Amino acid sequence: MAGDLISVRTRQAFQTAFKEFPLNHIAQEFDAEGVVRRQRHESSHTSERMRLVEQYYATVKWAHPESVGRVLRVFERLLAEIANRSRYDAVYGDPNPYVERRRRLETLLEGDGYAVVGERIEDPFAKLPTGPKLSVQIGTGFGHFVLIRPAMHARDWAKSVKTVHQLCVAQEARHTHLLEEYNFECFEATNDGSDEFCVLLATLNLDEFAACTKKMRDDMFKAFCVDLARSVQTVSGKYIRFVVFTLRTDEEIAETVIPDVQNAGAAVAEALKDVEAALAAGRPLSAVDRIHTALQGYLRAVCNDASIPLPTPDTIPALTKAILASHSAFDATAPHAEHALRALRSLGAAVDSLGSVRNHGSIAHANETLLAPAEARLVVNAANAILTYFHEKIGVRE
Repeated sequence: MAGDLISVRTRQAFQTAFKEFPLNHIAQEFDAEGVVRRQRHESSHTSERMRLVEQYYATVKWAHPESVGRVLRVFERLLAEIANRSRYDAVYGDPNPYVERRRRLETLLEGDGYAVVGERIEDPFAKLPTGPKLSVQIGTGFGHFVLIRPAMHARDWAKSVKTVHQLCVAQEARHTHLLEEYNFECFEATNDGSDEFCVLLATLNLDEFAACTKKMRDDMFKAFCVDLARSVQTVSGKYIRFVVFTLRTDEEIAETVIPDVQNAGAAVAEALKDVEAALAAGRPLSAVDRIHTALQGYLRAVCNDASIPLPTPDTIPALTKAILASHSAFDATAPHAEHALRALRSLGAAVDSLGSVRNHGSIAHANETLLAPAEARLVVNAANAILTYFHEKIGVRE
């Protein structure tokens, strides 16, 4: 299909390459990356392994960089397995079939725009802007989008911007200042309706993004954005559906520090180890369920340690409420207690939302619509903040 980030030919070649591996190995590889299996997907393949891969393929959104990124990580490990087998030159002789097989798969990936560097598949689409976005929609249709790739070569886009600016100045257009104030790029994009369109996107630092947030409340500013989109469309021939302002997120981000929780039980300790391992491997989605398990187990340990009866059911919101109501660490008469309680109520609301996200967006349950990496990190960081707060406030007695 047009807009697919991995061609059908490449997908089929990797699907065939999986035929030499056990079924449970194939399932483990896709499951580890959060690719959901559609078990009732109809397939014409007679090979059980080929059908299994196709069931995972059936849930992938091939035009969405985040969805395709999960598959690329699976492909990486398949290439590594083939490389391991290719080292037994004495067995297979020369030419080694595994060397030839890996080379063919690498060639197909390169044809799709990827580069295989060592054991990594360099994804040119993984560097697309992923920060929070403010958007103005032109026309009707779905109110969301997923960026795919730059719509034009940088040189051609620079010429188009220059022409648009000259045209706006000549016409004394009211939106000329937008081109002077913001450095826009043009991206191909799509949505769940498989529409194909383009997005004008400006990447801003924190101060610029905060200022733009205020401007978005002004209908005149939004009207300027619409006019700009139409001017760009006239010059470039690209159908512009959104003008977007996004927060730059490519600065170094602080590592998520998991608290060293002691005496909360082996299950909590093991879950926290899994969270750290998943984050270190760049797989935040896999950490969502485990951080939930760790937080719930820790709160149970706090209740047991303080002789607080466990609520029924002992959900995270219920456990939180019981601790806040009965634990001696929370003193309603302490200075600024009112403000603290207000913060704690917000904390409880965050915990409640966490439970909903886990049930509907993680790999803990069979879901075809999973959290994107940025949202998964948000959930993990929120849960970790709650865990860290209670640990610092209360701890668990030795």
